[in-house]
Amino acid sequence: MQHVLERIEEQLRAGLISRRKFVALSAMATAQAAMPAFAQGTSMPFPVITLNHVSIPVANPPKTLEFYQKIFDFSIFTSQSNGKVPAMTISGGPQSVMLADSNIYPRERLKHHSCLGMRNFDPNVVVKTLNANGIEASARPRPAAASVPPGTIDTPELGFRDPDGLALQIQAADYCGGTGFLGNECKFDPAKRTKSLLVVRTLNSVQHYVSNVDRSLAFYLKVFDVKVRTRQAKGAVPILTIGDGPHFISLHEGDSIGHHFTLGIENFDAQQALKVLKSQGVAAELRMRPAAEQRPIVEGAKDTPEIKFLDPDGIGVTLVDWRNAGGVGPIGSIVA
Repeated sequence: MQHVLERIEEQLRAGLISRRKFVALSAMATAQAAMPAFAQGTSMPFPVITLNHVSIPVANPPKTLEFYQKIFDFSIFTSQSNGKVPAMTISGGPQSVMLADSNIYPRERLKHHSCLGMRNFDPNVVVKTLNANGIEASARPRPAAASVPPGTIDTPELGFRDPDGLALQIQAADYCGGTGFLGNECKFDPAKRTKSLLVVRTLNSVQHYVSNVDRSLAFYLKVFDVKVRTRQAKGAVPILTIGDGPHFISLHEGDSIGHHFTLGIENFDAQQALKVLKSQGVAAELRMRPAAEQRPIVEGAKDTPEIKFLDPDGIGVTLVDWRNAGGVGPIGSIVA
């Protein structure tokens, strides 16, 4: 690392970089050197432990933010792209739903975007590993100066795509969309959390619509250390449990480029949540997902309540109990 720091200092003396850039680059080099030795031998599947965030393309971020905040306790502690991509923080973080201005990030480009978090994250090693396995990936620096509030150290954002072109991202488990080498510098203030009608505990899951479930399942199992412990829709929809759960990715065969994510609600009462949504003019529907269609079948299990609606941009949102693991029973926590 000493050699790297000396080269950065030489650039400063030669007038090739500013002092501010010198400080940022030095801090980044130090942070990388401090990464655990584990990272040097990283291999796939990557040890992901959480569903970190989703990014959804919206036509008018302030308007969409107003829609979500009148119902849910989403608070904004950080924003990217000079405030044009606010991170709607869930509970105390780091999970979030990011609102990406579709004028900057067109739907056909963003398509569907979700991020998983892993421990001991080293973007350089993960990119190298993905590329070595024939998966094109890159880690592009997101400018700290363009964050709100601004920072001093840029954040490498690691992205790649699945076989259907769905955008995937891997970051540190505590990534919050903020600044710093790991993107985990966010000034959370519990006193400033938004008051709401429904309290969100988790970003529960994301639904990926793919052209071939078997092909996609093989890809996800190759890249991520996830487990398939249960399936929905008579076995047609595998549930990929992330870490210890309840977070998961579900794979659905079908032609859809639309986004769909699920929020886990604290003290979930389906009938009460439905009333809240309808009182705000949201056309929501309560569905009971049949336990009889779960595989393997869980004898005697009850159906699982799920509330579905579309947000102002046509994004599909589902509400469930925060402990829902894609299984069956009143809270969806029974998987086998």
